[in-house]
Amino acid sequence: MELGKNGGMDEVQMSFSKRIIQRVEKYFSKNGFQTIEYAEEHGELVFSNGRQEVLVKILFEEEVDRVILYDALASVIEKADEYSMVYVAAPRILGEDAETASFLKKGVGLILYDDYGVEERVPAENRFKKPLSRQVQKPVETQSLERSVLRIESMIRELSERVDSLEK
Repeated sequence: MELGKNGGMDEVQMSFSKRIIQRVEKYFSKNGFQTIEYAEEHGELVFSNGRQEVLVKILFEEEVDRVILYDALASVIEKADEYSMVYVAAPRILGEDAETASFLKKGVGLILYDDYGVEERVPAENRFKKPLSRQVQKPVETQSLERSVLRIESMIRELSERVDSLEK
């Protein structure tokens, strides 16, 4: 079977996109969130920790420019009412120069990524600050155990990915 002119590049780009998604997932899993949905055509991930849902719009490197960054900001603002928090994830090279005031003003988080990791440049504002009733709140012990289980699941996924890459 022969690859077309772009066949190899598409595969490299897909691999790159997958790595970025995995980095963002890892960042949120460390904070007790799990991926519940991925809309590939929009580059959007949705995370949940059982009480909150977070939307993250990921901009991949081929899309790097300020206009697209602010389009993504507008896009997540339109959907913000459906989620506890909303973020835009952008390459660090774009985000370093970005005006963070717009993100702060709108309560939208900005996550920057590069080959080495992910950093939350602007924290997202929690849009649903409703206190949980006493009956609905879980004991601290249970919450701690749930976070530990999520961390362990994240580590297992990471180890599995490493084994897969070593096998290849």
